[in-house]
Amino acid sequence: EDKERNRITREIHDTIGYALTNIGMLLQAGKAIAAKDSDRLNELLDAAREQANAALQESRNILYKLRAASPAGIQGLASVHRLARSLQEATGIEVEVSFGNAPWSFGPSVDSAIFRLVEEGITNAIKHGMARRIRISYWLTGDELQVRIWNDGRGSATVAEGIGIKGMRERF
Repeated sequence: EDKERNRITREIHDTIGYALTNIGMLLQAGKAIAAKDSDRLNELLDAAREQANAALQESRNILYKLRAASPAGIQGLASVHRLARSLQEATGIEVEVSFGNAPWSFGPSVDSAIFRLVEEGITNAIKHGMARRIRISYWLTGDELQVRIWNDGRGSATVAEGIGIKGMRERF
């Protein structure tokens, strides 16, 4: 029961929480340029609407999972590449991904865990560190995959462990 509740909490945080964070950033960027660039404002508002629609679909997927339905999962490291590209297009934040010697897939459960880990790292870099550049790299050594997320944001002397970090720890 506790394990399932933790899984549901992670799932909601990782999908809806991430989308709402992105929507907030897009709206903030739109507010900053509203008077200067109406075309860019329209692009940002369209991106925010797309994120809201995606969050709605993700919440439906979570509900289906709770009812034992089986929606398509996150597959392969290409999903991280798509995430990085869409974030960069929507926000202008530079996101670079280097796959090193990692294979394109580790199987559905590991792919999903890697995706959520990177998603959380990106979110924290932007939300808490105010990052404008993010680098994600993978390197496989023997049976160990190293995932590194670097950003140019401001650091912090202390880190309060929230749901996202707890969720990452529980996945691995």
